[in-house]
Parts: sequence; C-alpha cells; structure tokens
Amino acid sequence: MNRIQRRLGLDMRGVQERMHELRSRLGVPQPEILSLNDNTNFLIPWNNTVLHLAARMGNESAVEELLNLNTPLLTEKNIQGNTPLHLAASSGHVGVVESLILHANGSDVESGRVYEVISMRNVKNDTPLHEAVRGGHDGVTSLLVKEVVNANHSDLLASINEAGESLLSMAIDVKRSHIVEEILEAEPSSLLHRGPNDQTPLHRAILRDDLDTTTVILQKGPELIYEKDSYGRIPLHYAAAYCALEVVDQLLEVDVSTARIQDGYESNS
Repeated sequence: MNRIQRRLGLDMRGVQERMHELRSRLGVPQPEILSLNDNTNFLIPWNNTVLHLAARMGNESAVEELLNLNTPLLTEKNIQGNTPLHLAASSGHVGVVESLILHANGSDVESGRVYEVISMRNVKNDTPLHEAVRGGHDGVTSLLVKEVVNANHSDLLASINEAGESLLSMAIDVKRSHIVEEILEAEPSSLLHRGPNDQTPLHRAILRDDLDTTTVILQKGPELIYEKDSYGRIPLHYAAAYCALEVVDQLLEVDVSTARIQDGYESNS
C-alpha cells in the first residue's frame, strides 16, 4: 500500500467505510490536498479519481489544486461514464463547475475544449447539462447553457439521452420555467421533441400542472395548441381532463376554435 493509499485510508475495509474515510479526507484543509500530488491519477472504488470526489463534494480548493497538478483529469470517466463535471453538475456546485470550465479553457478560449468537456456523455448518454437540469440546479444549468451558446453549439441543448429525454422535457418535469425559457431562447428547435405517446412539450407542461412553464411554451410556440398526441388529443383535452381551468383559459385565448376539436377530428356541430 503506497503513501497515497495510506493517507486516504484505502485498505481492505468495506467499500462504504472506505468511501466515508475519503469523504472525510477531502474535507480537510488545502495542505492535505497538496500532499496528493505524487499520485493524482489514483483510482478509488467505482473508478473515481480524487478529482471526481472533490467535484462531487463541492470542495473548490481541492479541485483547484488537483487541476493545477493534473488538468487531464478533467476528462477522466468513472465506471458510470461520469466525468468530474458530471458529478459537480449533478450536485449543483456552481463554483466547482466554474473552475472546471476555466481550466478547460486554459489559455486558448477558441480551442473548443470547453464544448468537448460539456458535451461528454456517460453510460446513460447524459451530458453534464442533463445532470444539472435533472437535479433542478438552476445556477449550474444557466452557466452551462451560456457556455454552450458561446461555443456556438446550441444544438447540444436539443440532444436526447438514452431514456429519450431532452433537456427541455427534463426542465419541464422539475418545473423550472426560467430554465425552459433559457433553453428555448438558445435552441427553439427543442420544441419539436416528442415524448411518450407523442406528447409535445406543451402536453407535458400541462401534465405537470405548471402554469408558468405552460405560459413560456405558449409564448415561444403557440402553434403547439393544435398538435395531437398519439391518441389524437390536443393540449386543451389535457387541460380539461385535469380541470386546469387557468390553462384552459390560456389555450382558448390563443384560439377559441380548438374547443371544437375532438379526439382526432373536428366536430361539425
């Protein structure tokens, strides 16, 4: 067992005990982190590097020191395919995310390195943005959206993960209307994504009983009021079925004639 392993408490004890020890160690002052510089690539359970743990725990000083010693750790993946940025994003650590992005930029902001790091996928085909949105971490999400737009790759905002979820659908699910607005401002094509049963983002927002998000989507894509799911139901059918009276009023304000549309066809009466 080398010095790094001894310092981190990595012996043959159970995984839970070892992880507890590591979490405790990563919370100590900066000099302790500096002592790791002879083996910053050291892998711990689940193929996490020390940078993975520091990023997950939100230890900004540790992240800074580790990146100064070994910047390539930025793109290292653990057994789940997560990079340190995935873990920082899923935990909502804005300061750590900023540090990771800063080091990805390095001295050449035109290198495309930031986009490379932000667009990396884990085994579930999630990017760090998916992780941030899923966790409802608004600050991290806004930061990453801005970086993607600055890199001229707003198309990443319309990407789909293994479960068929878009960033927009995930933002709708966690009821973050301002994140929904940010995504649509940057990548309007996100409105084209269809979910389960061929539901549009408007269908989905109504199902989540989120008036604010419904308002944003109607402003960005009023034409969605006419779109049907796989059962021929328009958003107004959803609002009526769930007695969402305010949403019913919103939809009818756009076009009152939708009240005559029945499942898959328009009434002649």
